[in-house]
Amino acid sequence: KPTQVRSLNVNSGENGHYESNERSDDVHPFQMPKEERDNLCNRCWYECGSYSTIWPYSLIIIIVVYALIAPIGWRIVDLRKQLDDTLVFPRDSQYLATYKDVEKDFSPGILASWYVIIPDPEYEAGNSDKNVHSWTYVNDTGTIMTAFYEQLAAAGYPMSSSIGVSVWDNRTFTNQQEYDYAARSSAYNDFVSSFISSDNSTTYFKMISAFDPYYSNAIDFVSYARDTMSNLCGTAAPSKMSYRCYLTGGSTNEVDLVNTIFAQFPYVLLGIVMLVFCIMGAFFASAFVPLRLFITIAVPLTLVYGLSISVYQDGWLEGLHWSAVGNTQGLYWLSPVMTITILIGLALDYDVFLFARVYEYRVHGLPTRESIVRGVYNTGSIITAAGVIMAIAFCGLLFSQMTSLNQTGFILVVAVLVDTFIIRTLLVPAVLSMAKLILYIYMHTYMYICVYIFSKGMYLNICVWMCVCVCDAAITEK
Repeated sequence: KPTQVRSLNVNSGENGHYESNERSDDVHPFQMPKEERDNLCNRCWYECGSYSTIWPYSLIIIIVVYALIAPIGWRIVDLRKQLDDTLVFPRDSQYLATYKDVEKDFSPGILASWYVIIPDPEYEAGNSDKNVHSWTYVNDTGTIMTAFYEQLAAAGYPMSSSIGVSVWDNRTFTNQQEYDYAARSSAYNDFVSSFISSDNSTTYFKMISAFDPYYSNAIDFVSYARDTMSNLCGTAAPSKMSYRCYLTGGSTNEVDLVNTIFAQFPYVLLGIVMLVFCIMGAFFASAFVPLRLFITIAVPLTLVYGLSISVYQDGWLEGLHWSAVGNTQGLYWLSPVMTITILIGLALDYDVFLFARVYEYRVHGLPTRESIVRGVYNTGSIITAAGVIMAIAFCGLLFSQMTSLNQTGFILVVAVLVDTFIIRTLLVPAVLSMAKLILYIYMHTYMYICVYIFSKGMYLNICVWMCVCVCDAAITEK
């Protein structure tokens, strides 16, 4: 005897298949129970599911959503990674106040000096003519460093002061007699002793920049300085010798750390996405799932980071005069790295909750569109409540006195709200309702690409092509 499952508003027959007993119209694949029609929330999800899965509304929703994502999401290519220490200090802390006072009263570069290390390529132990005290070394390094300062200033990176064995009393030695005279004085020897290694093989030059070493263009400065220095050390010496120079101090450690992390980050992220999406595809036994997850999770995440860049790099919300969303000339470098995996996990959580219900209806015999609408109708209130609670929890970060936490909170709040009210409510049902069309376009485009590559002599791609055709047939049959 068939039994009614009230929570699903369907009948379960003896064969385990769900059977709808409600009459439908052209828009609604089933009718709401009478006792739920006065519930505003339930009716909202019922209408959202019905209209987002019917042609041409489903196509309009997809076009509108991606038209909004494209111009803002594209901003991620303009991401400016911030190293500024003040972003991790509480805005009302005494440390930050002292930091700003020092920066105001002295050259900002005094907070973190830069150092150029130059070994002597002709060094011979015990030979005074083959170490850093020789005129050849002093003249070469003086010429190199002078040209280095000039090129930095011309590029917009001025140095307020610099000292080393070739620079004494704010001037560079220009002839050997001047240097020999200075080298006989105890004042000069006491001065340079701290710049010379114990074996007289290497010296360093200390530079104080006129700009904050951790300012927004620090990464560009370090890259430019190293390229310029490498070129000058190899070609600018009057003796024609080639020197090896090294830049350290300032924000070089942080720049190297950020560059290393962001160089590896795309590969790590790609690995995570491929692994998770493939697991989801295997779990639901569908090759369409990874493609759908890319469309409804990966692409919309670009909107979140594009909005964050627009707010914290372009100052879209400066008019609010709220420091939590003020212009910081870029995002603190750790914020995108730390939040991306969290957002993928949250988006997958909501997606699985919705898709599992749709999958359940479909497996037990309901038509595709009715399964989607019922899935949205039955999970809409729960997903929305969970999303709102999560957004409220993350809002606490926006009231922190640390700008880096404000940025993290903004990213998380925007992501949860976009995912809850736009992606899971409108975009996912629309994409699911057009699955066959999307698969047709995707598979046949890939087929033509494979045929083209095959025609160029890459014969192994025929195997990939055959697998795709098999998947295409299997999915279409489902």
